[in-house]
Amino acid sequence: MNRFLRLFILLFVFPFSYGDPRKSSRYQPPKPRFEVFDPKGLIVWINADPGISSFTFHGKLNQQFVQNYDVGRWAQTIIKIKNGRYLFIDREAKLVPGDTIFYRTVIVRNGQTYRTNSGAFTVEELRPAATPSPTSTSGIVSRSATSELYPYVLTANERRTKDVRSTATQTDDYEGNSAEHCAKAQTIVNGRKVCAGKLLFEDNFNGRSIDLRKWRIENRFASDPDNEFVVYADFPENIMIQNGLLAIRPTLFEEKFGPGATTQQFRFGEECTGHSSSRDCIRDTKIDFDMIPPVLTAQITTITSFKFTFGKVLIRAKLPEGSWIFPQLYIIPATDFYGQDSYASGLMRIAFVPGGPQFRNQLSGGLLVSDSEPLRCSKMCTLNKNVQWSSDYHVYGLKWTPEGVWMEVDDEVYCAIDPGEGLYRTIQSRKPQIANLWQLSGSRMAPFDKDFYLGLGVGVGGHYDFHQFNGKPWKDLGVKAMFTFWKARDKWYPTWNVNSTMLVDYVRVFGV
Repeated sequence: MNRFLRLFILLFVFPFSYGDPRKSSRYQPPKPRFEVFDPKGLIVWINADPGISSFTFHGKLNQQFVQNYDVGRWAQTIIKIKNGRYLFIDREAKLVPGDTIFYRTVIVRNGQTYRTNSGAFTVEELRPAATPSPTSTSGIVSRSATSELYPYVLTANERRTKDVRSTATQTDDYEGNSAEHCAKAQTIVNGRKVCAGKLLFEDNFNGRSIDLRKWRIENRFASDPDNEFVVYADFPENIMIQNGLLAIRPTLFEEKFGPGATTQQFRFGEECTGHSSSRDCIRDTKIDFDMIPPVLTAQITTITSFKFTFGKVLIRAKLPEGSWIFPQLYIIPATDFYGQDSYASGLMRIAFVPGGPQFRNQLSGGLLVSDSEPLRCSKMCTLNKNVQWSSDYHVYGLKWTPEGVWMEVDDEVYCAIDPGEGLYRTIQSRKPQIANLWQLSGSRMAPFDKDFYLGLGVGVGGHYDFHQFNGKPWKDLGVKAMFTFWKARDKWYPTWNVNSTMLVDYVRVFGV
């Protein structure tokens, strides 16, 4: 009887007392710790425990996550260790007691990914920004009162993805328009003609950060017709001011959001600068045939601050290098007056040079009049020289008048684009409906006879720009174009380096 009782205890009591040993030893990812500063500043951190290689933080203020693909107000992957911790820092965050941060985290440890789908932190008190954090509370080493304290450890231009819509408006008063000797230009700004030769817009990028009175930083997915393999976003890794230069650099999406992030869902919130509730602002791999674009980059425009019809644009820049990278020095239509599809309303390129692997000595510029060949580049000019254009700074120019367009580089005009009887004749046989709209305008330059604005950015891949390249790892209109491009990253990503950053010294627009 005693032997039976001992056997009963071994078989039934001990398993229920101790449970599954595999579950009891399962790794539990650490919860993030929060510090909030007065008047502004936020730190979220975890200890850099052995085996942890990255910490991703997604957060929303006073609003819970309702969709799997919500990114949140804050979104960043940290891979560098500071003082033994992975630190997420937002030096501009302004919080008050009672605010609640709803968050999600992703921790990669020993090659395994651990996700927390829900968490909440409520602000109870604010720490004075000028007071060192007590080691006993935060674990952050105290500093002297004269040293720079957390969260003020980032450069002035580092910031989270946020609403960056500019409130700037165009200037109504252009000095000198009424001067006795002012030669009226053909350039129109705000419905008024200005003086010929007058400087109308300028940015030398000498400030500590991007001037949001002049530029809007785009937050959206690349879209039709080119569908570049990128996400345009306001992240400090991708866009910044450094040493008096605008710097735009492409990086990998999964470097920021963690391994496998390109196979999930991603959406911009209110900060999206595209068409809301469209593919400009949200991508879901369960719905789309392709993955989330695998490259993060940046683009800025003057859509909210400066629009003009006719003028001369000069941009001094060092163009980016690296396979399938290209610069975006654009003049973009302000409206879809002639239509939204297939560049029916046009696009002007001030300079286009592929970063590699071919044609790096080939400079192109001019007008895009359709999305695909043979019409697409029929009004583009090409200059071949025994020089790699991306190896040094050059001044790229485009002069745009009612009589035509002239392309130049370093004060040398290398091409003139004559509209002839009208640009509509270029596309009439293949795009008759769009051609009719251009013809009915009565302007030889249509669709390039309306307001346009400036755009600066860096693109990667896409459906049409590399049609002449042999051996590219995707089909231009392939359903899985981005996926096949991404699979071949071992071949193209090693060509990306410090020279893959586009550097812009200045942008100037003159009346003509």
